[in-house]
Amino acid sequence: MKLRNTLVLLLLTSVIACTPKIDASSVESTASSLEKVRKSLNEEKRSEFEESLGAIVIDGLNLGGIAKGLIEGANIQAAIIPDSIRMSLDGLNADDVIAKGGVIIQRIAAEKLAKAKLELDELMAKKSAAESAKLELAKFKISDARFYKQKKGTYYVTEEPVIEFKVENGTAFAISRAFFQGTLKSPDRSVPWLVDDFNYSIPGGLEPGESAQWRLAPNMFSDWGEVDAPSDAALLIETAKIYGPSGESLFDASQFSERDAEKVNEILAEFPELQS
Repeated sequence: MKLRNTLVLLLLTSVIACTPKIDASSVESTASSLEKVRKSLNEEKRSEFEESLGAIVIDGLNLGGIAKGLIEGANIQAAIIPDSIRMSLDGLNADDVIAKGGVIIQRIAAEKLAKAKLELDELMAKKSAAESAKLELAKFKISDARFYKQKKGTYYVTEEPVIEFKVENGTAFAISRAFFQGTLKSPDRSVPWLVDDFNYSIPGGLEPGESAQWRLAPNMFSDWGEVDAPSDAALLIETAKIYGPSGESLFDASQFSERDAEKVNEILAEFPELQS
């Protein structure tokens, strides 16, 4: 039994002694010893080693995403490793590097998750605020909306775009300015002729309970002036945002944009654990 234990100990000592280690005494020795470590590993472990070595370098340099992408997944060359980081690798074997890099990788992953959660929370708060705003904006009622073009001028005749609609302020606030999204669409077509935003600064404002008939003339060189829609095209107008008497934003349904919605999907695809 004693002889067997001695043989096992000698075998382990031999294996450990043969395990290549990083010699960081110079750039040249670091390069050659890194190559020896790499060659001693199978493909799967070599990939793990490179990822961990890259994490150590990235962490030591405090690099951002672009520089990280240049290093990650590549063979880390000794020449790009600063002396302070290189010396911290001295005497380490592949398992040591993988263990050290693994701690960094886990920490970075936790930091990314925390950052993603913070961004997701902010986006979901914007979405909730936008949905609440839509309920209030629905009280600012729009009816009898229509779009047409009328001829203007005597010698030089042009077609002036006109947007007409009726509004009724059912909110509890006086409104000084309103922002809208107009959609011009034919009933038998799935794609609108035009979707565009416009706004109107209300002379004297619109008090709670008041109504008005508005006739707006967009710039003839705008999309409203350029659109060539048939006579059956109907105009749908939605209120996107309204301002109070002092010019303050009261309700804003546009604060959660399509890009925000895409970002939410991107975050949840990358971090499915954040799904509520």
